[in-house]
Amino acid sequence: MIGILEQKTRLGLPPTAYSRCLAFGLGSLVPDLLLSGALLAAGAGVAYAQVAGFAAAAMLTWTLNARRFAAGRPDEQRISPWAYGTQCLTISLLALILRSAVLALLTDIWHWPPLAALPIPIALTAIAHVMGGSLVVFANHAPDATPADRWRRLTVAAVAYVVMLRLVFAGLVDLLPEEAYYWSYARHLDIGYLDHPPLIAWLIALSTWLLGQSEFAVRLPAFVSWLLAAYFMFRLTRNLFDKAAASRSALLLAVLPIYFATGLITTPDAPLYAAWAGSLFFLERALLAQRRAAWWGVGICLGLGMLAKYTIALVGVATVAFLLFDRRSRRWLLGPEPYAAALIAILIFSPVLIWNAAHGWASFVFQGPRRLSGDVRFSLHVLVGTALILLTPLGLAAAIGTLLSARREPAATAESRDSARRRLFMLVFTLVPLLVFAVFSLRSLPMLNWTGPVWFAVIPFLAQNMIAQIGENTGRWMRFGRRLATPTIAILLLFYGTSLLYIYAGLPGIGPFSGMPLPVAWEEMGNQVETIAQKVQAETAAEPLIIGMDRYWIASELSFYGGGEDHARLKMGGRHLFGGQSLMWNFWLPRSAAVGRNLVLIGFDDAGLTNPALAKYFAHLGQVCTEEIRKNGRVMGYFHWRVGFNYME
Repeated sequence: MIGILEQKTRLGLPPTAYSRCLAFGLGSLVPDLLLSGALLAAGAGVAYAQVAGFAAAAMLTWTLNARRFAAGRPDEQRISPWAYGTQCLTISLLALILRSAVLALLTDIWHWPPLAALPIPIALTAIAHVMGGSLVVFANHAPDATPADRWRRLTVAAVAYVVMLRLVFAGLVDLLPEEAYYWSYARHLDIGYLDHPPLIAWLIALSTWLLGQSEFAVRLPAFVSWLLAAYFMFRLTRNLFDKAAASRSALLLAVLPIYFATGLITTPDAPLYAAWAGSLFFLERALLAQRRAAWWGVGICLGLGMLAKYTIALVGVATVAFLLFDRRSRRWLLGPEPYAAALIAILIFSPVLIWNAAHGWASFVFQGPRRLSGDVRFSLHVLVGTALILLTPLGLAAAIGTLLSARREPAATAESRDSARRRLFMLVFTLVPLLVFAVFSLRSLPMLNWTGPVWFAVIPFLAQNMIAQIGENTGRWMRFGRRLATPTIAILLLFYGTSLLYIYAGLPGIGPFSGMPLPVAWEEMGNQVETIAQKVQAETAAEPLIIGMDRYWIASELSFYGGGEDHARLKMGGRHLFGGQSLMWNFWLPRSAAVGRNLVLIGFDDAGLTNPALAKYFAHLGQVCTEEIRKNGRVMGYFHWRVGFNYME
């Protein structure tokens, strides 16, 4: 029996650690529930009651377990009070963030009574404390804990936390203007659009058809796409190295900023990243493992990627480069497989070709020559800055170090030749796309998210290098970077949670915005505009069109938030009615459809509404009015509106 109890689990924990932490979790639940419930019953606010109950229970249970944890340990195995306190505080803060978000979801979105809702986040806190205590604090300081065991436990805890964070906040925070715009895509389903291919619209349409119109339904495709990307990267890393490195690659995809964001925010990048990761997985099987059937997967992933975003074509360019550079892979150039894969990709992509042919190749012109036109602007430093944001400085330094260390070594054995081919795979599929973006940045401004998928080819090697290999002679900077990895992950998780909670709370302490770029108070603005529309309709006996006087933000957000629970009740349009650019709103509301209608013009800048050129489009114009946008009793911004009567093309 003693021998069985001393055996480790697959996560490297003795059963006694589980029992200790389970008792710790249950011990935190009871006082938390009692104190929080008593404060609520006494009339305290929900936020104060739950934070006070949480703090008291956490301090009590961490203190009691500190004594039990130290009891019976020799001095050399005892954790310092500073390290123990820091780890406990980090876990408690992460648990408090998640619990506050769940409570907000239950009370504010689902409208549960606070007393009925409180037990669920409190129980979730107990689970978080059990996982954090067992996987991160107690077991990591076991006398026989290895670096591989520590990373495995940290991976389980961090990935589980990120998944919960995304699922909860996906339904809490207002949609970004870009997300509302792609939801508008889904309302106008087509096989092509001006500024992006149609896959994101199809995914949102499917999700909202299944779950209804909500922020969560709009964001679900991003979460599913992240799961697919993580799955393909796990498989790719396992093929290149081992399962332990594969689990760490999933950790990197969970915590690095660009991959956290694309798993939460629904944009065309989300399915692009899934397709890019899938393409690399199947290309590794085809090029390194020499599997013929893998070319089918390459063609399907590239085709789906092209339906998401055109930039995945760079994977095709990198594939050609690898076929030329790698001697063993050149044989594929004489076979039908790569060409069949290209044909499959083109067939999947054909709806976009059909749409463009019917619309004067508008999308290709928009994404091609338009981006290269205009003034020359050297922006290579901006590209480097975006990489620092996407990967963090530590992540970018590790990626650059990994690329630089992949120098060619003598391939004297079959194992060394395989290692050299793996390094070539990483170099080609990272540097070829990156070089294209670098050349572009010599004359134009790159977008923040462009290089996100480029780093996928480096991720397996980063995951492998997170643990020192036996006999490895690593430099001081590599060892220093490994020591910083765990604190960096903790800081990132705290930053994500607190930022999302802060946004949901309405950015307290920050003054009114000009233009509302963040997902804050759009629902409140939508309700106000709907009231204005109803007033105009009552006065004119005709339903007005609502026209956003910016490029597409206002029209898209008010389309989603301007109809109450039903959504999309307001009829929207953009500034293209007056000669401006409104992207797809140019197509969705042709100028001829607005002739004779009354228009409510909405803008964040009143200059656009007072422009004398507007007079030629209407029989007459009403006065410009200004409205405050309030959230939680605070002024978040202002918008201006006026009515234009009897629009004339």
